[in-house]
Amino acid sequence: MSARPQPTGRAAEVRRVLSMFPQGATVEQIKTAGRINSTHQAIGYTLKGLARSGQAICHRSGVRGIWRLSSHTQHAIAPLRAAPARVQPTCTRGPLTGVSDAATTIRHRELDRQQLADDLDAFLAAGGQIEVLGHTPLRPLVSRHAANHGSYAERMAALDID
Repeated sequence: MSARPQPTGRAAEVRRVLSMFPQGATVEQIKTAGRINSTHQAIGYTLKGLARSGQAICHRSGVRGIWRLSSHTQHAIAPLRAAPARVQPTCTRGPLTGVSDAATTIRHRELDRQQLADDLDAFLAAGGQIEVLGHTPLRPLVSRHAANHGSYAERMAALDID
């Protein structure tokens, strides 16, 4: 489980469903209300991960656990629930590389790439300029061993020769 709450994935769905139940809900209620297509065991593992990260709390009611969001998570989600829903950017699906798309981190990377592209477009539209810097020609002047293992003074002395 990531330290930062992710906007997609099963944990985000469970958080969204738990935010609808301020008094708490069982795993069955979470699965039914959120229409989550995962097993009870998978939802249980997600809830345990949320509890370990301090986002959810479990209260026992007999044999069943009643899960609810922690107070600081409820306060963090409250402004997001009140805000109008933004259109989720669509990501184009890349070619099949043999890597499973089941991992949520791949979708997070795609969303991050889309967010960076949007930020870059906004920066350029606002008149921003990107300066492309060249590389420092270190290799032709200094041997590989000196570049990797030599001291800073030795490298600077080699550069001052010309």
